[in-house]
Amino acid sequence: DLIVVHNSGKFVFIANNAFTNGVIGGALSSYAIDANSGALTPIAGSSIPAGQVLFSLTQDRSGKFLYAADIQAGQVLGYSVDPSSGLLATVPGSPFSAGTSPAVVIADPAGDFVFVANEGDNDVSAFAINTSTGALSPVQGSPFSAGNVPLSVTVDPAGKFLYVTNAQSADVSTYSIDANGGLTPVPGSPFTAGVSPAAITVDPSGTFVYVTDYALNNISAFS
Repeated sequence: DLIVVHNSGKFVFIANNAFTNGVIGGALSSYAIDANSGALTPIAGSSIPAGQVLFSLTQDRSGKFLYAADIQAGQVLGYSVDPSSGLLATVPGSPFSAGTSPAVVIADPAGDFVFVANEGDNDVSAFAINTSTGALSPVQGSPFSAGNVPLSVTVDPAGKFLYVTNAQSADVSTYSIDANGGLTPVPGSPFTAGVSPAAITVDPSGTFVYVTDYALNNISAFS
């Protein structure tokens, strides 16, 4: 996603990419949400430069930190979120190196981990979040092999499984997530999924997985 609603429901964060004097650059913008109307108001001083080409955003389960995948620079940028103002500040050590062409970044909704699908390396980077500072550190064994051109990644609501769509191998890699954020392929993985699987999501109950296919213009559903 290039737009994220903060866990508190008070703010919206948006990733922007634009050409300036022939050079492309990323930026992040923050908006306050009107609790009654839902209208957005730009937060003064919230627009900040952010990497080269932003491809996705995610927030950690606490809502303290926001992370952006920079697909051009091969990195993940980390920001702390001011809970009162919605302003963002760079976390120590950011940006953090990922693989080649990191596309989608997702934070574990039940744990303190961040996962990134690296299109160019056919793998997934896994990071542990420092819950005090927001800094990221690679977990043991990272990166983990995926299929051909992993486009999207998601985690089930319980934080037990990670799913990755592989666009050019036409399947979904599925992993169990251990207590340290390490990934182990589940039996039978990868699972065939259409021709060019792209976006993937898990329903809130954790019972079903849905995958879009940009070649077939359809959605595959799995239990």
